[in-house]
Amino acid sequence: MLQNQSCSYNMIPTPHQIIESDPFLCKDSLVATVFPAIPFPAGMVTHPVEGTLVDEVLTIRKQHDRLQAVLEPVIEELTSAYLDPTNSRPWVVASSYGKDSCLLVLAIWKMHERIPLHKQTRKVIVLTSDTLMEHPLMKSYVHLQVNTLNESAALRGFLNLRAVLTKPENRPGKQWRTFAGKVLAHGNVMPTPANPNRWCTGDWKIEPQVQFLKDIVKEYGAYTVFLGTRFEESESRAQSMRKHNPTGAFMFQEHETKWVSHPIATIQESQVWGILLSHTKLPWGVSTIEVEKMYKDAGECPIQVDKADRKGCGTSRNGCILCMMPKDDQMLEYFLTRKEPWAAPILELRKRIRSSLFDVNFRLPVKSFRERYLDWYNPFLHDAEAEKETWKGAKGKVGTKQAYLSRLEEEKAAFAQSTESVCLGGSPVYPDISLARYNLKGRIYLLKNTLYFQRVAGMELVSPEDLHYIKEVWKEECGWVENDEDVTPEDVPHVGALVLRTDFRVNEAETTIPNLDIYSDWDLNEYGESSVWLPWSEEERVAYEKRRHRDLTQKPRIVRMKTVDKGKPTERKVPVPYQVPRGENEEYLRPKTLNPTKGAPKHHLFYVFKDMGGNEEEILSMIRASERKTGDTIPYFWQPGYGHAETLFHWNLVTFVVFRPSIHTYEEASAFVDTFLAAGCEPLPVETPDWDGIYRRLYHGLSPNEAKRKAYVTGENPTHLPKELQSYAGIEQEELYAAHLLWKSKGDKRLMPLSTEESIWLKCHPEEVSSVIEILWKEEPKKARWLFLQGYEPHVVPASIQNQVGLTLELLEIPYLLKREGIAEHRIFETLDAYRTIIDVWSVFGVPTSA
Repeated sequence: MLQNQSCSYNMIPTPHQIIESDPFLCKDSLVATVFPAIPFPAGMVTHPVEGTLVDEVLTIRKQHDRLQAVLEPVIEELTSAYLDPTNSRPWVVASSYGKDSCLLVLAIWKMHERIPLHKQTRKVIVLTSDTLMEHPLMKSYVHLQVNTLNESAALRGFLNLRAVLTKPENRPGKQWRTFAGKVLAHGNVMPTPANPNRWCTGDWKIEPQVQFLKDIVKEYGAYTVFLGTRFEESESRAQSMRKHNPTGAFMFQEHETKWVSHPIATIQESQVWGILLSHTKLPWGVSTIEVEKMYKDAGECPIQVDKADRKGCGTSRNGCILCMMPKDDQMLEYFLTRKEPWAAPILELRKRIRSSLFDVNFRLPVKSFRERYLDWYNPFLHDAEAEKETWKGAKGKVGTKQAYLSRLEEEKAAFAQSTESVCLGGSPVYPDISLARYNLKGRIYLLKNTLYFQRVAGMELVSPEDLHYIKEVWKEECGWVENDEDVTPEDVPHVGALVLRTDFRVNEAETTIPNLDIYSDWDLNEYGESSVWLPWSEEERVAYEKRRHRDLTQKPRIVRMKTVDKGKPTERKVPVPYQVPRGENEEYLRPKTLNPTKGAPKHHLFYVFKDMGGNEEEILSMIRASERKTGDTIPYFWQPGYGHAETLFHWNLVTFVVFRPSIHTYEEASAFVDTFLAAGCEPLPVETPDWDGIYRRLYHGLSPNEAKRKAYVTGENPTHLPKELQSYAGIEQEELYAAHLLWKSKGDKRLMPLSTEESIWLKCHPEEVSSVIEILWKEEPKKARWLFLQGYEPHVVPASIQNQVGLTLELLEIPYLLKREGIAEHRIFETLDAYRTIIDVWSVFGVPTSA
């Protein structure tokens, strides 16, 4: 068959080219009308070989017609919806340029070909996301599709059809969302099956598209999203599609501003590939071979009709190059077998990152989630066994023990679902520890390796701008002292991961440190007291050996035992050998060696106990100070808050898990912890904040108007905001001071209220205050509502502003007082509704409809 071969005749078209050139082809007109300028060989139709070519063309034509019949209803539905005069919503076509989304874009393109240009008034946007983490082949393919589609649409006159590629944005004044910002700068850990919170999908893919769609809604009010999902993909996908669209409508409303459509939902996979591969090129110019090639690269065999006969071509994943969800990334290994030059260094970088994921030496011990419950319950302030006794905890919170325990169980369940906890599940104190973000040591390790392997791979995961941002964040979060060594590209091997179980014992299956001797262990008895087994000193071991030798060489002890012999009670002597007491068993005290490796150095692990005094908050504060001062982190945990019956014990017994290649004895480990803690007790030097550097990072990339509004919204202190920034944004000194005092006058700023002098200053400068408020509410459609929700101290709002929106001093006082009581802005109207039976605020104070 010639179907998948190039024709051997010069300038003679292949069967697919003939079909594409004349969709109304018939056998009688084949030679006469198809490509008349091309010299066909004499007798082509009657010659056996050429006759076969003609027959094959006609066979392909029939297949083409059948496939077109599958797509035709979709094109007709799209055309009808596009020309619907009842709405002008723009269309957003979600596309990854895979087979399904390519088919959807193909149908929309053919729809454009049928609609006259003067009627193509509806915006159609083919939306794709670039996470900046795809492999080079996928990145090139997506950029080829986007650029070619835009160029072809412009040439054909489809002026309202365009392709858009969104990327994670590094917004000034916000946490950067790229890999460099999230992982290397702020230390967020990549999602894994043990911690399936896929923040990377949200930050790198979904959030950029959400921001784009918000702009669409702001301009047009609503939009329709077209998805290339199909029922046949999976049972769960089919159930989800039918759940959201039970009537099977071509287009349905999901919420106020969003309509959804699944145009190709009923098309089968074999038909998808058949339609695509019936084209030599997609209508906008990209070869279908490129689509097929990407699936072969991803491991999905494209030309398969029978699912039962499906065989893999490599792997089933084609996504982020540093994804941690699969244990072994077959995608990278597949590219390695293809000898892609970037594959080996990226695969090695992925292994380095994966080995660090659960290494307690690279992670901060306490999550910020846990910090909300420090000293939440103090067992020494009340009867721990009381069921309904009203108690007051260390934080001053009042409630019942029963309510506390109920809330605790709910929070524990939520905590367990959202984290890969490494914690001692004590009660009543919340789970005592869970691995948090990477510490400074872990971030330096990741950055040096990333810089090194990206250079070897010829890729850019960390840009110069990223590196500057990383340094600023390290200084702010970790107290990092800038130096070139920590940010120099270097191949830094990982000595091995120390992984702990939830009871803080070593996870022997996942710990990879070679020749690791565990010299100490710990346990809790029934009263919650620690029982510690430590290695003996040389003197203790010699004394034990002498005693053991004496005991084992003495004659067996003789005891009398009562027995029954032939129904009669009797006594007899029975020798009893010496039994080595628990705790003196040589096998029990001998350190266990994990991962024995010839030629590798010995490593040692110690559990070091320190009685620190103080409550949880004081302990954490002291250790945080030590971490910031030393730039180091030691894994630790504390005990629960109370024991059984009448035995109470405090959480000030802190256990440090010490592993350092240079530490070989318990005494060295204990001294290392003492030095670490002593650093936290030393007063930190008083440093003058680098305001210029801080504001340079917060305001970087903003236009003068954006910078000015941001300074007024945040109420920046005039003495801190650099003069260069004020000059750039055109900020008047008195206006900036007015914005600062307005910000302080809000009801929720009761910890820093306005002084009498400041209130008088605001009242005496109504023009500056009015100018600031007009800048703040410039983009607000409902200015009265906005002003009402700010909760400003009523007397500082100028009369001209009050009259402009129709709000009186009495009405402005309501949100101010509510905010002083701790009610959040978004809850103010909800609170007013709750008190409507007491006073009808709207009628009494005559709030305008616009509010």
